Amino acid sequence: ESDLTDGVFWRTDNDFRQGTNYLYYVTFDGVNPNQELDYPAMTDVLSDNAVSNDFNPVSNDTFLPSANFGPWDRNYRIIRAANNILEKLQNFESNNKPRFTAEAKFFRAYAYADLVRRYGDVPLILNTLDTDDPGLYAPRTPKAVVIDTIYNDLDYAAANLPLKSALGNAGYGMASKGTALTLKSRVALREGTWNKFHQNSNFQNHLQLAKDAALQVIQSNQYQLYNAFGL
Repeated sequence: ESDLTDGVFWRTDNDFRQGTNYLYYVTFDGVNPNQELDYPAMTDVLSDNAVSNDFNPVSNDTFLPSANFGPWDRNYRIIRAANNILEKLQNFESNNKPRFTAEAKFFRAYAYADLVRRYGDVPLILNTLDTDDPGLYAPRTPKAVVIDTIYNDLDYAAANLPLKSALGNAGYGMASKGTALTLKSRVALREGTWNKFHQNSNFQNHLQLAKDAALQVIQSNQYQLYNAFGL
């Protein structure tokens, strides 16, 4: 009685803003929802880059994987939520529709970028699945196809998200044009260097995309180098 279903939701701009805000929550509320830790920061804890009292079981080679291991489960939760928003937007008309679409595509690209970085080929799911859908058992999609999908999503996001300066204080921390371009640059740089050192011939295309996206961020005049000590 206290929950809303898809059938009575997704009717107004405010509904889509709330639904899109969920993507920020599911991305940054931590691998363990009971911990006040954000998901991206936890990735360093899974390596030897960050150590508290004890080494993480992944970094010290004692971890036993499960069917719902954090990064896999979390990223597909993000992807499903993004796909659901994109499907509901198909029958919705509003001046804000391009931005909602852009945010959903940005987070879908974010999740797939992390999956590809960890696993290489992964199932590419671009729609919501029911419990009896054969897509639940889809094979892995070649990494090159997933990467192209990431680029397409980020190109749309970069074209339809506002500049950082346009977000203002009320939109602090939300995805912007620069966010999408920065993620594209990082994805392309990793893919280009990986291909280069694995003797794949198309590495230069990815590196050029990384360069072009980074240059757009620089030339946007929205950012400056971080200088904590004022040097």
